[in-house]
Amino acid sequence: MGQLIFFSPIGGTDPIASSTEYDGSMLHICRHYKPDKIYLFLSNEMLARQKNDDRYRICIDKLGERLNHEFMVNCIEAEELHEVQDYDEFYKRFKPIIQNIQRDMNEDDRLIVNVASGTPAMKSTLLMLAVMSEGNIIPVQVVTPERTINFHPGKDDDMYDVDYYWEHDQDNEESAENRCKQVDCPSLTAILKKNILMRQVRSYNYAAALMLGNEIRNYISDEAYYMLELAVARQQLDLKKVTQISQKFKFDVMPVKESGKSIIFEYALTLYIKMYRKEYGDFMRAISPLLTDIFEAILKNNCGIDIHRYCTEYRNGDFRLTVSKLNRTEEGREILSVLNNCDDFRGDFKDTSLAAGNLKPILVHFLKDDLVKNSVTKMRAIESRIRNMAAHQIVSITDEEIKNLTNAALGSPMTIKQIFDEIKKLIVAARVNIKKDEWMAYDSMNSKIEDLLTI
Repeated sequence: MGQLIFFSPIGGTDPIASSTEYDGSMLHICRHYKPDKIYLFLSNEMLARQKNDDRYRICIDKLGERLNHEFMVNCIEAEELHEVQDYDEFYKRFKPIIQNIQRDMNEDDRLIVNVASGTPAMKSTLLMLAVMSEGNIIPVQVVTPERTINFHPGKDDDMYDVDYYWEHDQDNEESAENRCKQVDCPSLTAILKKNILMRQVRSYNYAAALMLGNEIRNYISDEAYYMLELAVARQQLDLKKVTQISQKFKFDVMPVKESGKSIIFEYALTLYIKMYRKEYGDFMRAISPLLTDIFEAILKNNCGIDIHRYCTEYRNGDFRLTVSKLNRTEEGREILSVLNNCDDFRGDFKDTSLAAGNLKPILVHFLKDDLVKNSVTKMRAIESRIRNMAAHQIVSITDEEIKNLTNAALGSPMTIKQIFDEIKKLIVAARVNIKKDEWMAYDSMNSKIEDLLTI
């Protein structure tokens, strides 16, 4: 078994309280935990006392003789430290000290810290460092003998008879109580992680939120946990799993439930998140499948043409627009004529995967609504110019770069927000009925998650 390491600030009642003649917290922890190495942190005032009479080291040595245990004592002297109530000051001081101690520890060594001695700033800093260590630092507190606040003699304690107080230390009695208690850090860690989890949810980072949820599973409700699972599945467009969880827990998060239309809306929401998080390159790379589905829906719902009638479906889910199938009907032959007359194919259309590029000329030909035609043309130009560049080149895609590229492609600049608004118009044209507030569906889901986490 490895060594036990002990770090302790020194407070006014250490090593033995002159007001009660009981161990101070530092000595009491030494008595009951028997650490191998001790690190004492001494501010200006406490260091002056140590230099005056060596009280802390003497009492630890006397305790070692009594317990037949050898303590190795290291004093960390902070003579320049007069302001002992500044939390920020102690966080900056204690963190590197603790890290240095841990760096010198072996794998099977353990580190305990005294969160009962010193000023409130010292105690809270050590407790926070212990919480953030997730079990690598064990915080120990010591209850006062009277179960009340300690009395500090102040300057009167500068005149200190070490031998007298050791002889009269009531904790040397065989019947003396062990007043040490390890602080229950798991619950404090859970509170800290829950707050981080909520911030991840607000940033739409559901995978990270679920990972934290797994770590504090015992501190959150089943509903909250499964709502996080639902959010991850939703962001991954696993709508089957979303439906299963929704039915089990009576969650209603998806405004659009109609098959075919729901996937278009939910996919568009993932683009909204990419826009919010300024993942512009990912946004542009992701628009192609959405445009294909939207163009198909517009063609079917506005023009009465089910383009899949003229496609061959392959096992990988690819739909290929097939010349032989187009030639079977008058409508199909008209579509084939449109494709052969467009600039992309120039009279030589061959079987090809269904995509926004070959749906665009068909839509422009059959659509009656000029505003929708304009949006279709605009989005296809954006996809062709920006999406293909983002997909095939290592480039930085910023909002400013998007403005430059859209200006080159369309003759007028567009922001990422304006591109998303154009997509929203096309979704409406596809007869996916969405209310304005339903575009905030993820924020509504986030509010539900936060409500469940506060229960």
